[in-house]
Amino acid sequence: MLGSEIGDAMTITSIGFKPTSGTSALFDELSVYMGPASGSVLVSNFEANYSGDRLLVYNKSGVLLSVSGGWVTVPLDTPYFYSGSGNLIIEIAWPNGDLEIYTGYWGTSGNRTMTAFYGSPTGDLYDFCPNLLLSGSMSLTPMTFGAIKASF
Repeated sequence: MLGSEIGDAMTITSIGFKPTSGTSALFDELSVYMGPASGSVLVSNFEANYSGDRLLVYNKSGVLLSVSGGWVTVPLDTPYFYSGSGNLIIEIAWPNGDLEIYTGYWGTSGNRTMTAFYGSPTGDLYDFCPNLLLSGSMSLTPMTFGAIKASF
């Protein structure tokens, strides 16, 4: 995800996907990793896309995800702090599962999504992004009223 799409610094506590069809999906195991991206487009090697630590933020067995309020939401086990600069990788991995939820997406000008078989070090690249919702708390800079007024 591009930094310009995320905005300011925030602590991400959940990620959501906007489905286009399906109402639930069952995963034997589901893992979510996050970390800073090395560029604005992806290359076919998973690890080469990270410019820093790849952090495990969600890992559970026997996960049933269902559509609620128009979104499928994954509450993170460990919140992820996005600094407000640079791009972010959200990597989702699962070895097996049942049922399906298809998410909406939008076209991009470069490779921004990658899929692969579970455990593969490389994948196939695509020029689209799924519709994602990052939820959490924004990190606001404390300012006096005078400083805010002077910024206009």
